[in-house]
Amino acid sequence: MSASYGQFCPIAKASEIFATRWTPLIVRELMTGVHSFNDIHRGVPLISRAVLIARLRELEDHGVIERRPRADGAGHEYWLTPAGEGLRVVMHALGQWGMTYTYDRIKRSDLDPALLIWGLRKRVDRARCRISASSCASNFQACRRAARNFESCG
Repeated sequence: MSASYGQFCPIAKASEIFATRWTPLIVRELMTGVHSFNDIHRGVPLISRAVLIARLRELEDHGVIERRPRADGAGHEYWLTPAGEGLRVVMHALGQWGMTYTYDRIKRSDLDPALLIWGLRKRVDRARCRISASSCASNFQACRRAARNFESCG
């Protein structure tokens, strides 16, 4: 997307790169250590594959990510560049803002157990975990109860 605000302003210039639809979620996935196209898509399941390809190309063109050949020679991986790493503080601030000011926008349809498990997979040290994937799956009833409790907290 080559939209421009036509302004000599650092916020406008950064927004031309970072504030396009889906881009912050793609960057979020890369920041959690995901590098393959399919894994990025699993973390952002509602994005079409064509749009994901376009966003990855844009991020590469803007120097936010680099595409590297996989070690096994089959396909490519996507890695943050120093410019991409520089977005960590922005992503943290955006997440904090979202937790503070968007709580009232959470809907039941936003609660996705599959995405929850995908997120846990990336953030939990499985070597230190004492439960199996099947144990986790059997506790979805507890997750549903917790989700209802979360919804009623407003």
